[in-house]
Amino acid sequence: MRRFSATVALLLGMSLPAFAGPDEAQAASAGDMRIMEPYIGEFRSVTHVFDDGKTEYHHLVKYQWFDRPKSIVKFTISMAIPAQQRVITTAEGFYGFDSIEDRLYVFGAFNDGTSGSGTICKFDHAKGSRTVCARSMNPDGSVTHVQDSFEVVDSDTWKNETRARQGGAGEWQLVYQGVYTRVDAQ
Repeated sequence: MRRFSATVALLLGMSLPAFAGPDEAQAASAGDMRIMEPYIGEFRSVTHVFDDGKTEYHHLVKYQWFDRPKSIVKFTISMAIPAQQRVITTAEGFYGFDSIEDRLYVFGAFNDGTSGSGTICKFDHAKGSRTVCARSMNPDGSVTHVQDSFEVVDSDTWKNETRARQGGAGEWQLVYQGVYTRVDAQ
């Protein structure tokens, strides 16, 4: 569950008191996709240890412009296990501008069969921050609501905090906090 929560945390982007539905998302224009500019590149989490207490791993998050006009960002989330010389892609998806709804969207798919979608429901260009409000559905049909916040620390670092709740009710639980540092030089 911890790995799933961390992966969901990376997919979806300041905590809100409740799930912000489509009507509550911050209005946006195509130019607001520049909120993703500081995140373009590959970043890694701190080192974690599996439940065996020995095997180390870390998450890799790669954001890249998908199109020439820079209106769509593709993301890839992976788990690196150095001792096994393995990198496992765990999720892929997209952020973009929805010209019909005038909002920034996100959707993604996970290698366990989970899929999710939502909006960048709040963003602040001055802080380099964004909050994603999304829902995901697991293969068993259960729904998780996610509030995922991202904020730029400096040109090579950003932080992430994720809260989730099962179904449409219940308490929001902090499921992940992390700091990511740039792997590649831009």
